[in-house]
Amino acid sequence: MSDGSQTTGSATVERIVSTMDDVGYCVVPNVLSREDASALADIVLALQANEARDDTSDLGHCRVLHLLAKHPVFVQLLAHSLVVAVNESYLGPDCVCSTFSSNCAMSGADLSYWHCDHPYWTIAPPYQVDPPLTAHTIWCLTDLTEEAGGTKFVPGSHRRPFLPEHEGDYDHEGQTPHAPAGSIIFAHGATWHSAGHNQSNDPRIGIFVRYARSFMIPQEDMQAQLVAIEDPSSLVRRLMGADQYVPQRGYPY
Repeated sequence: MSDGSQTTGSATVERIVSTMDDVGYCVVPNVLSREDASALADIVLALQANEARDDTSDLGHCRVLHLLAKHPVFVQLLAHSLVVAVNESYLGPDCVCSTFSSNCAMSGADLSYWHCDHPYWTIAPPYQVDPPLTAHTIWCLTDLTEEAGGTKFVPGSHRRPFLPEHEGDYDHEGQTPHAPAGSIIFAHGATWHSAGHNQSNDPRIGIFVRYARSFMIPQEDMQAQLVAIEDPSSLVRRLMGADQYVPQRGYPY
């Protein structure tokens, strides 16, 4: 799988991190070719079909969980050089993966509610937003546009030390960045966001990954998936929590 035209140069990483700090999110196009993005979308759709459930939400979204244990190609995304460089710069060189799943918004899928993801909804406001505890990496496998129901963000909301009001209407503040297939959207974990309304005739497919500081409890049990990965590299093991500190019996320090 090609890396497209993006590099991991320090100037590229600094620009992405600076934009995340300033706006709350940053779109990086052409990380994957459109052909590679389409091939990944086909894998997601095949997994969806194999795991067909009757619990697709009323909003028309379908997720595939525990992707890292289901196909080796997703391990490549987890440890992609640009993604690792950005998240290590933002969250520290020992950062880990908190969750890794796909989300397919079917044609006609409605807006989701405005929210922040784990761990911010577990913290009583006002909470600290600096330094960031988590960061989002969204792999765009199809075009994420306004019409297709791409993720909407409220610019600058990552500096608000509280959650959006449940079912509050922030659409007038929200922006949908144009992210063609093959792009990555990086975002501060506290940035307010919502899935858009898919008004196109095709599904909108993305891989949604959250990285976290090493002392955070991941939202997903990443270590349990390691056994399904053949010969994981030391980087993959670290990202999946194999090196996280575990309290030792009898040693309180």
